[in-house]
Amino acid sequence: MNLPDFRWRTLNTRITLVTLLIFVVSIWSLALYASSILREDMQRLMGEQQSSAATIMAASVNDDLAERLHALQVVAATLGGTAGRDRSALQGLLERQPVLADLFNGGVVIVDAEGTAVADVPRSMGRIGFNYMERDHVAAALREGRSTVGRPVIGKKLSAPIFAMSVPIRDARGSVVGAIFGVTDLSKPNFIDKVAGNVYGRTGAYLLVAPQQRLIVAASDKSRIMETLPASGVSAAIDRFVEGYEGSAVFRTSDGADVLGSARKIALAGWFVWVALPVEEAFAPMRAVQQRVLVAAIMLTLFAGGLTWVVLRRQLAPMLNTVKTLAAFSDASHVPHPLPVVRRDEVGELIGGFNRLLDTLSQRERAVRDSRVFVQGVLDSVPSQIAVLDGQGVIIAVNEPWRRFAIENGGAAGAAAPNTGVGTNYLSVCGEGESERSGGEANAGIRAVLEGRSPGFSLEYPCHSPREQRWFQMTVSPLEGGHKGVVVVHSNITARKLADDRLRLAASVFTHADEGIVLTSATGRIIEVNDAFCRITGYSREEVLGRNPRIFKSGRHDDAFYAELWRQITREGSWKGEIWNRRKNGDVYPEQKTISTVRDGSGLVRHYLALGSDITERKNMEDQIRRLAFYDPLTNLANRRLFHDRARQALAGSKRTGRPGALLFIDLDNFKPLNDTHGHDIGDQLLVEVAQRLQKCVREVDTVARFGGDEFVVMLCELPSDSAESRRQAALVAQKILARLSEPYVLGIEPAAPGVRKIEHRCSASIGVTLFTGGDANEDAVIKRADAAMYQAKEAGRGAIRVVDPDAGPSVQEAKAVG
Repeated sequence: MNLPDFRWRTLNTRITLVTLLIFVVSIWSLALYASSILREDMQRLMGEQQSSAATIMAASVNDDLAERLHALQVVAATLGGTAGRDRSALQGLLERQPVLADLFNGGVVIVDAEGTAVADVPRSMGRIGFNYMERDHVAAALREGRSTVGRPVIGKKLSAPIFAMSVPIRDARGSVVGAIFGVTDLSKPNFIDKVAGNVYGRTGAYLLVAPQQRLIVAASDKSRIMETLPASGVSAAIDRFVEGYEGSAVFRTSDGADVLGSARKIALAGWFVWVALPVEEAFAPMRAVQQRVLVAAIMLTLFAGGLTWVVLRRQLAPMLNTVKTLAAFSDASHVPHPLPVVRRDEVGELIGGFNRLLDTLSQRERAVRDSRVFVQGVLDSVPSQIAVLDGQGVIIAVNEPWRRFAIENGGAAGAAAPNTGVGTNYLSVCGEGESERSGGEANAGIRAVLEGRSPGFSLEYPCHSPREQRWFQMTVSPLEGGHKGVVVVHSNITARKLADDRLRLAASVFTHADEGIVLTSATGRIIEVNDAFCRITGYSREEVLGRNPRIFKSGRHDDAFYAELWRQITREGSWKGEIWNRRKNGDVYPEQKTISTVRDGSGLVRHYLALGSDITERKNMEDQIRRLAFYDPLTNLANRRLFHDRARQALAGSKRTGRPGALLFIDLDNFKPLNDTHGHDIGDQLLVEVAQRLQKCVREVDTVARFGGDEFVVMLCELPSDSAESRRQAALVAQKILARLSEPYVLGIEPAAPGVRKIEHRCSASIGVTLFTGGDANEDAVIKRADAAMYQAKEAGRGAIRVVDPDAGPSVQEAKAVG
């Protein structure tokens, strides 16, 4: 029994392996691609299912929250007319609302305007007398008049996780006189259990999350209530959900499990419902399909390999027999004869090709015997145009490139030009079509070599055609072996000439460029600079060659800046931007810089090329334009435009942090008589001194601006959250400013000129003060309120302060000039 020949060097084995390799790569690529697409589709479908479930749950919880908030609002409207009743009356009214007990399993509480509980259901909770002002929902109802769902906390009395929702109680005039809030005990059965009381799939879960506090409000697993989500930065997917993303994503939990999660917002509370399912369960059907695809791929691979081996062995049998015959011929001494063609297929064509090769070899062997044909073949294989001249300069042989060149440059219809063919005296026609000078040089050079006066001759000359410019080089060498004559070689050197021209042009651009140019090696050592670089930096060429560009570092950029610069050069091949460098004299200057890599043919970096322009003048102009646009040219304070921008930022910050600010509108008293009496120069000196005093009275985070004339504005930011304390601090700053501005001014005096008159001047100011919060419509409304307060202070007399709080009545504070 003959076993299959699996020797690795046999053609049958190699073709089988190659075919099998192609099949395996194809079938496994298809299997991997199908698995990838299947996973993506499975994740998308599971995500859509999860999102649908989360949407339904979120809508249901939102409706339940809205129902309870509405119930509180109805009761609050009923209680609005009970502002003057005693606490027992409020308790009785509250106990007559049985619907609230059904809606809030943790009870309902009524608080007064200070946040102290005055009525409680059920009374057994003992919450009456407790102050709840620190609760965010109570503060929002009492201070801002908003109905709010509070953050989850541990209850004061219940000592269990709870959340509450508050509604303000208003009197007949619409003023907030108290609040009512309902409490939901998360540790007991409640309406949220429709989310937390279910599981998703076999091992999945529902969670209700408060993203503002990163807390789990409710969960299928009760032990996770009030659990804190991982800190920001630990899980990008969780951070994305917390930031408001609604959709699905696969992420890893803190215990290392991969989970497919989907989220939907609960608009009323700012929470979101989160549905989570372990990836192992979600993708279990897909893994079963992948296993079946794997088994099928293995079976197909084995079947294809065996079938390919059998078919190839049968089809290649004639060729293998031919190989054996050739091996027998190679051992024989006689000349091989053509082999018989067994059948007309690819193998038969291979044997026929071999027979034709035998015939060609026989012809080549006869051709080798002819030395002249052999030499001609050698000449024809040379790309340059070659002609052999005898001792009199007559052409005795030319190669094929010479003949083609003659046809292209004056020959007729496929015939060589008559003055360059075999038998022509080249000395008599040399130089035709060329300039008189180059033709004469060529003739004289050939004669010198023929006569033995020169060992060789070389000449470069132009030979332009109507379509292009060309340059050639003529090289004349004497024949060897005692034969008298020369070999004339014409070579096309157009590419080299053009490259030389480009190099000369590049050198000229490098030398005369207005930009500073630095060329470094791949290791960062400077190998060349141009004149503009020396002019900009103050270094000479000799001082920087071989050094590292770090000598120009200004110290204004940190290591992260340079690390990012080199990352961009490595990734993209170049970097462009502004950079601060240092001149030889130590001056730091801004530079517009472009750094590029220079690579060789294999893609390796060989050099770095940097181009830079000194942009000091441009930067100075930009700074001057920016200062003119945002600062008062006399006092160097912020102008009206810059103040409006900072006021908008302060309102946005107050809205975000809940901390109020204050605006002080200041007008100097009797400033016009000083201007009229002593002139505008004295008035300008007073304004400059006032600006300096104002800046010393406030913090760095506060803003001082000049609105025009003798009007100034001071904006205080980040005052205490307590309205009374913030009002008190604003008034203290106003009194400090008033006292400082009331100190005497010495004007019109220069220390270097003691003979110049001096003016001692006293003045007071009228100051209007108002508080603002994020609830204000815009900065214009706040400015108008402060301006109105300032005019009220003027009407109250000089050196007066009027403090106007939007939530309280105005007050007048008198302050007299110090001294």
